[in-house]
Amino acid sequence: MKINSLSLNLLLPDGSFDGLVIVSSTNWAGNCIKFPRINFDKVFEKYKKIKSGVYFLFGENDKKPLVYVGESEDIQSRIRQHLKDNDKSWLEEIVIFTSSNNSLTKGHIKNLEYKLIKAIRKSVGFYMDNGNVGTESWLPEYMQSDVNIFFEHILLIMPMLGFNQLFSIEKVEQDKPVGNLYYFYDAKGAFFNNKFRVIKSSKINIKETNSCHESIKIMRKRLIETNVINADTLTFNEDYDFNSPSTAAAIIYGGNKNGWTAWKNITGNTLHEIEREFLDRPVRI
Repeated sequence: MKINSLSLNLLLPDGSFDGLVIVSSTNWAGNCIKFPRINFDKVFEKYKKIKSGVYFLFGENDKKPLVYVGESEDIQSRIRQHLKDNDKSWLEEIVIFTSSNNSLTKGHIKNLEYKLIKAIRKSVGFYMDNGNVGTESWLPEYMQSDVNIFFEHILLIMPMLGFNQLFSIEKVEQDKPVGNLYYFYDAKGAFFNNKFRVIKSSKINIKETNSCHESIKIMRKRLIETNVINADTLTFNEDYDFNSPSTAAAIIYGGNKNGWTAWKNITGNTLHEIEREFLDRPVRI
């Protein structure tokens, strides 16, 4: 079940995305709260009615970005347990999804947890800290529909909060890119649906530059670990979408690159010249 349009209300009580962030909607019975670990007591003192839902724990350990997904009918107590756990000493940030009308049952949240873990297992941006895979419990059809709607909202909201490359969703039918093909080193791709798609059989450089950002190094490693890129040939086993042309170029190059100028078509015109050419033209009245 795909959401065709979504209107969200975004509140920053601290005036910054680094503090408390609250996301709600007038056409969805759900709420999202993001906050740093240090603000746990402050947040739950203010929002005591938060009960049943799913949650994400984010942090870093040995330079690896980690994520843990859980569910609980008493989220405050469950997360407090995590905070006391030495194995979760890496925990830095918390994201919670609950319903605004307390309509999420145990069946709802267990199925949500299962779907989220499955979607994150092959993430190229994060390593999962979960030891289990969750439980897909039986639900009547109307309740499964509620779970799917909630799941789709989470998929849309999390990148907006800065957690790009968190999910790896298996596509039942993948659209084929149309229009211009662009080339960079031994790779080719297309700018498609506001993303940049690197085409199957494209190859990445084996070496990384000294200035290569750590996030790009981790993403390259994860693409190989999840078999998106063949470990022996360093070629893409499948088409893969990146959030920006620059991320795609950096993965190919093994270092920081401006994708808008790095990717060029067969005649040597840059992606910027082709895709952004109309933005630079003066408006005639």
